[in-house]
Formats: sequence, C-alpha cells, structure tokens
Amino acid sequence: MNPLIIRANGCDYPVEDVLVISGYFRSGTTWVAELVAKSVGGGIVFEPFHVDHVPEAKQAGFTYHNFRHPEESWPEGREFVDRVLRGRVLNRWTIAHIPLKGAFRMRRLVAKVNAANQMLPWLVSHFEIPKPLLLIRHPCAVLSSWLNRGWRLNQWIKNDPGFVSTYPELESVLKSLKHEEEYFAARWCVDYYVPLAYRSGKPFNIVPFEKLVVDGTGYLAQVLSSWDIDMPPDMSDEIRRPSERASGTIAQNYESVLNGWQSSLTRVQIERVLRVVEEFGLDFYSRDVEPDYQRLFGTEPIRSK
Repeated sequence: MNPLIIRANGCDYPVEDVLVISGYFRSGTTWVAELVAKSVGGGIVFEPFHVDHVPEAKQAGFTYHNFRHPEESWPEGREFVDRVLRGRVLNRWTIAHIPLKGAFRMRRLVAKVNAANQMLPWLVSHFEIPKPLLLIRHPCAVLSSWLNRGWRLNQWIKNDPGFVSTYPELESVLKSLKHEEEYFAARWCVDYYVPLAYRSGKPFNIVPFEKLVVDGTGYLAQVLSSWDIDMPPDMSDEIRRPSERASGTIAQNYESVLNGWQSSLTRVQIERVLRVVEEFGLDFYSRDVEPDYQRLFGTEPIRSK
C-alpha cells in the first residue's frame, strides 16, 4: 500500500531538501537513517541503487560500486538519481522502512544510499543537495558483522577498472591480495578512498560510527546541526535502540559493536585487514577500537603509502 499512498499524497519532493546518507554495508547507515527520519518526520528511501532489487537502477547503469568521475556526463544515471531524490522510485524494497502510518505524512525524504560512496563526488557535483553524511566504521568491525550474518566475501573482490585507471598507484596493492580478508579490506578501502581522496574539499560530512556509539546524543546533535536540524528531546532513548537490521548481539549489548571484532576475528584476520588498510593510507583505523579522529577529519586528501 505504501507506494500508492505516497504517490497519492504527491511524491515530488524538492531535491534540495533530501538528506542523503551513504556508507559501506554494515556501517550503521540504516540506524542513522532511522534516527534522522524520526528527527525530521521523514521517510526513508531505502537503498534505491541496489541493482538486485531496483531494476531501474540497473537499467541506468548502476552496479554494486558505481565509481564515477565528478565531471562525468552520465545522462541515464542523472535522470534516475533525480527521480530517486524526488521520491519517485518506489517499490517494496525502497519503501520497506516506511511504516504505513508514516506514508501519509512524510515531510522530508531521507535517502539511505549504500553503493554510493564512489559516486559521492559525482553526486554533489550534479545535484544541489544538503551535504551528505558519509558513515564510516572500522573495517574489522564490518568484516566481523559480515561473517556473523553469513555473507560471502568473495563476491566483492572484483577490481573496478575505473578506480584503477584513476589511481594507478594502487594497482600493485590490489594485485598483491591473496586472502579473502585482504580482498574484503581492499573493497572497503576502495569504497572510502574515492570520497576521502577528493581533492576539491569534502562536500560531505564524515560520521564515524564509533563516535556515535561513544558520544550518543551529543554527537547526534552535532550531526543534525550540520543540516540545521534541532534534535528532538526524546532521541536519547532512540539512539540506544538498534535498527531493524541490527544483529541479535547488538540488540543485547549495543556497546559490543565497538570491540566485538577483537574477539570474533583471529589475530591473522586482523593483521591481514590492517595491512591492506595501511597500504591504502587509510590507517586512521588500527588495532584501537576508535579511529584517529584528527587524521580522519583532516583536510588533506588521503594518499596511499
């Protein structure tokens, strides 16, 4: 019913008002999207670029990773993204996180767009939207979450020719990969290297998952204020509530998401992940639970080792 209700209520939202949240899978994007949607009385457009669930995305040329140069002309992609941001791409997948009663009174759209990190510079170059949020989480924690859910790793190891041609200095790192944990880490690195290496500044806000967990409502208030949004007074309970897609372990002990990977992964797995992360120059994540925030938030573009 939701697509029909949303269409009946005039699904043509202003592009300049859409709040975009990007990040790698299992990095907290659903959780943050839910918090933001509740803060603004909005509805979540859920992963509209997912080619397995949104046929229009595949027809427009989307893939699982979507590397795009900021200045690249991509008419099909631009038209599709415009429809997404206006709330016109509606199916059972994209509206899965909009409750029935919420479909009647969606004041603002929150686009939760996994598989968009590598096209984030392109997105902000072609659309006048509020600064997107780029969610980032420790790669070892992400790997642990994938393994806990029984997701395959080797489906994400293909090198992106667009990335390699743009950053040839990293081709030797990609060719040195041998183990599935290294391939996984490289995929995580590629996804974040593109936006973090963007040399025209960062027209998006970096949001470390760990800081949201540690600082709670204080940091959430800062995140919302970057969009000129006041945090509702009842968000202190909401921020400790796991998303619908959180694992059972998270629901039982939310803080375990910070250090659970240190016990769930072997020493060898951790070493393999961190070796690749260091080679990419993204070693603001290390054996510590939290990143080096000063380096992560630094203004200098990321450079590989």
